[in-house]
Parts: sequence; structure tokens; C-alpha cells
Amino acid sequence: MGGRFIERGVYVYAGSVDEPFLNAFVPTPLIARRLAGSLPFGAAVRHDNAKVWKVTVLGDPLVTVGPAGRRIEGEIKVDGSIDLETRSKERLKSGDYEGAIQDLAMLGNDQAVTRLSIALLQDQPDSFTPTAAMHAIPSLFRSGEYTKLVDAYERLDSTGRVDGLMQDLLWLSSPYLLARGAADADEGTRVAALLRSNIRSNQSIQDAEDLAMYLRRESIDTAVGVLESLRPTLSENQVKQLDRAIARVRR
Repeated sequence: MGGRFIERGVYVYAGSVDEPFLNAFVPTPLIARRLAGSLPFGAAVRHDNAKVWKVTVLGDPLVTVGPAGRRIEGEIKVDGSIDLETRSKERLKSGDYEGAIQDLAMLGNDQAVTRLSIALLQDQPDSFTPTAAMHAIPSLFRSGEYTKLVDAYERLDSTGRVDGLMQDLLWLSSPYLLARGAADADEGTRVAALLRSNIRSNQSIQDAEDLAMYLRRESIDTAVGVLESLRPTLSENQVKQLDRAIARVRR
């Protein structure tokens, strides 16, 4: 059905995630009036100041019907605002690399963050602080510098290592890292140890199984041990999931 919608030109959609009551939906005549009044699609299909229902919008929620609005060029001046680009250059000159990385990350300049981080890791590793690493890791990930991401991750402090975003980025990099580790035994050992110590609590079985699938090429017992270490922390239903994961690893 989704393919047919796209084929027929549909590019925004509002519908239920699962079946809510009918009063979850704004009546279609009202949606039409809202859209005719230039209300964005994402707002037009939702009730104002009402209970949140399982209704989702696919596509650009800011789509409007009718002529495009008039673009106004102008500079917004806010008291106390800071020019991050200027400050990042000043911080670089003064040797405040941590602050410069934070500013460049705020500017969305992944390329500059990546260049600076790689240079610091290579030439001035002591200047690459845990805070600098935490701000640099998203840019390293988006730049595809997965090996350098591991270098940065190892510089995080105990708080940074349990940060949900940091762990997600590490595991999202893991397919590349483990593939590279298969060709470089030392790198593989390093990455596997880092992943094992950072298994995410909200999806521990999946993470452990992914790692075990890599480790089983060396030792089935080691691979299964990664999964078995979770058993004491799991509920009865999760134990069943764990056993199925172990069976898949043993195949």
C-alpha cells in the first residue's frame, strides 16, 4: 500500500502507529480548513492541547498548501549572543582545543572537528580531554572515521562511557570495526574488548549476540560466554531470548 501511495504522488502521510480510538484523529473537514489557512501539515492533523495519541506523520511536517510564504532576509540580534566561529578561532589560537571542538561541533562543522581531533590524537593526545572526546565522537562517526572514533572513545571518562549516545555511536560503528578486526588480530581484540565492556543495557542480548557472532570464529566457548554473562541480570522472558541467541551462535 505504501508503494502505491508513493506511485500516486503521496509525499506526506498521517496515520496511527497502532489502532487508537477515533477521537485520536482530527476530522478531515477540519484538516482541510486548517490546511487552507496555511497551517503546516504536521500541526493540521493533530488536536490542539489534547491528549497525545499514537498518531505519526511521515514526510515533511512543515508542508503547507497554497503559495509559498514570502522570504524575509534579515539578521536576528540577540543580546549576549556569541559568534561561535570567531570564538572557535580564538580558542584554537590560545590552545583551548577542548573549547574549540565544542564550538565547531555546535556549528555542525564535522570536517573541522574531525581534522582537529585526528591531529590532537596524533600529536597532542594529552590535549584531547574526555570532554573534547565526547563532543568529537558524533563528528567522527558522521565523517566515517570509525577507527579514530575508537581512539576517542577510549579517552572518555566513566560518565562518558555510559552515555547513551556515545554507546549508540560505538555500536553503530561496530560492523565496520569488527570487519576490520577480522583482518587485524590486535585491532580485533581491542575493539571486541571495548564493545564487551560497553554492552547497552536496553538491548544487551542483541549487542552480546552481535559480538558473539564475531568471537565465535576464534572460540565458541568465548562467544557463548559473552551471552552467558548476562543471564543473572535477565527476566524469565529475556532468558528465553538469551537461549535462542546462544543456539544461533552455536550453529
